[in-house]
Amino acid sequence: MLSLFFAGRLSFGSPTPLQIGALVFALALQGALIVMQGRLLPPTTPEHVRWLWVSLIVGVHFLPMAVAFGPRMLLLGCACIATAFVGLVVPTVPYEAFGIVDGTLKVGFGAWLFSTKPAVVGGLH
Repeated sequence: MLSLFFAGRLSFGSPTPLQIGALVFALALQGALIVMQGRLLPPTTPEHVRWLWVSLIVGVHFLPMAVAFGPRMLLLGCACIATAFVGLVVPTVPYEAFGIVDGTLKVGFGAWLFSTKPAVVGGLH
């Protein structure tokens, strides 16, 4: 919400239709995957496993956002997906470790995105 409020001051120009479409697609994809997750996981699924799936879904939704925000979003998406995947396949590690890594990735990449001006190539960041 804050990014929308400050978009006029923080943006580097008007988004292209492709960038807007990529953002709409990313949000729709995330919504659809979360609904699917809620319907496909059994009711007895532990809460930490559900959260790992949500983290994986959020990582997937970052991938198409790279069209609007640049290749750093691909890197963030892959890192979030990898973190969630490891959490799902190594159940002996406490969920909190993966939650901390996931949160640190998002805060770190957010700071990185705000701290540097992206290179504009062909109208895309």
